[in-house]
Amino acid sequence: MNTVFRIDDVTAYMPGCGDGSPSSGAGGDSLGSGSNGSRFLTVLSMLMDAGAPPLLGIVPDLRDENLSDDISADRNERDERFMRFSGFVHELRDRGCETAMHGFRHLYTTLSHGIFPLNGFSEFAGVPEEEQFRRISAGKNILEKAGIQTALFMAPGHTFDKTTLKVLKACGFTGVTDGFGRRPYLRQGLTFYPIAFNTEKDARSPGDGWTTVVLHPCTMSGEGLERLSRMLKDPAVRPRPYSDFLREKPVNANAFSIAREYALATFKRSYVSFRGNAGDPGRHIGETYVYDD
Repeated sequence: MNTVFRIDDVTAYMPGCGDGSPSSGAGGDSLGSGSNGSRFLTVLSMLMDAGAPPLLGIVPDLRDENLSDDISADRNERDERFMRFSGFVHELRDRGCETAMHGFRHLYTTLSHGIFPLNGFSEFAGVPEEEQFRRISAGKNILEKAGIQTALFMAPGHTFDKTTLKVLKACGFTGVTDGFGRRPYLRQGLTFYPIAFNTEKDARSPGDGWTTVVLHPCTMSGEGLERLSRMLKDPAVRPRPYSDFLREKPVNANAFSIAREYALATFKRSYVSFRGNAGDPGRHIGETYVYDD
């Protein structure tokens, strides 16, 4: 299986990642130690050395306290910080990384699982269309003001609904990094780039096709980093640049594949919950109309 990687939760609040130097802080910490920024740089360095520049999920206007305790309440200050951070993003793009918009503020405001039910909370699923449009268009405007052009969307928590897809298309997005499968597929006018159902098994599968390993450096332990290191050194794993995945021709989704995907996502959510590893939606549930500042 050709294996590509996506890094979620890339923000302007990762220490050491806002000065335009992708090498700053890299290699200075042992696996599992250091700040969010140094863990991100460690993971990035591992992927680049393996010849697998990843997809970076950029949060345009971070407000999620789970990802940083240093977020300004002032919109202008947040915009200025993101503009400084954007130089770092541009340098990573020059080195072969791809970018996706990772939601708007990374706040889970509904207890809805949407049409890809890996989690039971969302920034978008269950939100009225007008508000979804406001969030998605506002996020895209922030990226574009910083010169970051992308047509790919990465939903926080992997959750979205049919309205989200309608709004994404209206806002000029053409692709979504989610779903299950071995090849990109077309659904509701968008190209989906599937993620791994079972990371270890899928990445080592001898079959044809593609899989995406989802990484969250901000919450990775030393054990997680060691697993990634072993995976990248395993001859059964075929790491590839995410850009190669984007060049694959998509197939058409059908009713059976969509139903199967929904069932698999539901099963995985239940299994993860049973194991006690379900994600934390935070304290913003119900804040549907508070995105005015």
